Formats: sequence, structure tokens, C-alpha cells
Amino acid sequence: MAPGKQPLNIFRLSRGDDPPEVVNWRLWLAVFSFGIMGCARGLDEGLISGTLASVDFRTSLHLPPVDSKEYADVQATISSMVQLGSVGGAGLAFLACDRIGRLWAVRELCAIWVFGIALFMGNGGSLGMVYAGRFIAGLRIGQASVVAPVYLSEIAPRSLRGLCATMFAASVYIGIMLAYFANWGCQLHVSDTQSSRWLIPTSLHLMFAGVIFSMSFLNKESPRYLIKRGKDTSARETLAYIRNLPVEHHYVQWEIQEIQHHIEEE
Repeated sequence: MAPGKQPLNIFRLSRGDDPPEVVNWRLWLAVFSFGIMGCARGLDEGLISGTLASVDFRTSLHLPPVDSKEYADVQATISSMVQLGSVGGAGLAFLACDRIGRLWAVRELCAIWVFGIALFMGNGGSLGMVYAGRFIAGLRIGQASVVAPVYLSEIAPRSLRGLCATMFAASVYIGIMLAYFANWGCQLHVSDTQSSRWLIPTSLHLMFAGVIFSMSFLNKESPRYLIKRGKDTSARETLAYIRNLPVEHHYVQWEIQEIQHHIEEE
């Protein structure tokens, strides 16, 4: 290497004026807790094809033959109900975040997500229940696509904001991968005439909803939301906790002032 030439450190996590303390386990816990919410979208995209391919699923709903136009219409409708619900869920997400906060928005979406998947799994042979369950689940899957990036962008330090936000997008593909492997494993080891052939992979929705719901209690509310609610003292304490710095630290005070300034501009 030529004299005076510095190596390119592409893995540098703290730069500029950010104190080294801001890169800590509390930040990564929040990034993981909210980042894995992207799996909600990935799981649905990867699981629904295996469910529709199940003989037991089609038989229990008395669906028409797979090579008929009627089956193609039903298949398209079942697949698209989550996407349709996601449109409304994304719109409602902003209202939920501002009214009840980021953490309670996560808990609310997890509860309704479970309810929608439970309707889908326990459809009782009713196609209407399948449609309703997937639409309700879609409302909350769409909400997750807004709540998680909003929270991550609000708690991440400026030097890591892009990296933290991209964790949500990366988890979408992790969800797809897990869904494909779940379908593959059940295809190898479970008879296609058994309901567990599609129920076991679908239960991944319930597992992830439970994990995300539980981990929400390990994180703090967004300082930006607290300031918008007039809870400036709580916002300072929360930001200091996430940054692993004293409340009186100049970096914490500067970030709080920046948030207050942006809110005043809005």
C-alpha cells in the first residue's frame, strides 16, 4: 500500500461526530426486534403457494379442478386478499403510530395478525372465512411495512440510519426463504392428504407474531413520539438509554433539539 494511503474500511459502524457508545446492544436489540417484522411479508409470499398446492386444502374447501378457469379465479382471489388488505393497513399505520405510539401499534398489529391467520387456518371449509382471514392478516402485514421502518429510522443514530432501516427489507427475503424450506420439509415428510401439510408451514405466521409481540416489551418507545406527546423528559431518558449515554450528554441534548426543531417545522 502506498505511504499515507488509508485502507477502505467499509464495515465502519460509527463515524463523524457520533460517540462510540451509540453502537451498543440496545440499538441492535431494537433493530432486530423491528427488523424481523419484514418476515411477515416474506412468509406470506412464500407460504401461500404451498398451501394452494395442498390436496387437503383444496378438498376441504371443495375447490374446482386445478386446470379449470374457476380454480384460477379462486386462487388469484385467495392470493390477492393479503395484498388488498395491506393497502388499507399501510394507510391505517400512520394513524395508529400517532395515536397509540409505535410500540402499541406493533402489539395491536400482532394480535390482529394472529386473529386473521387463525381464521384462515380454522376456516371450517368456508371459502369466505379464508378470504376474511387473509384480508384481516393483510391489514396488519401492511401496517408492519410502515411501523417498522418508521421506528427504525427514529431510533437509529444518523450514521447508521440507512443500515438499520435496510434490516427490514433484508428480513423480507429471510421470511421467503423460511417459508420455502417449511413447505419443502412438509412436502418431504407429511402426506399431501393431511391438513398438517399446510397448517404446519402456516403456523410460522403465529410464531413470528408471538416473537415480535414479546420483543416489543424489551424496547423503548420512540423519542420522537414522546416529544410529539409533550413528554420531553421521558424522551430524553429514553434516548439516553438507547444511546447508552448520560441524559446530560451533549449528543443526547443535540438530538432532542433536532427532533423538537423538526416537529415544530411540521
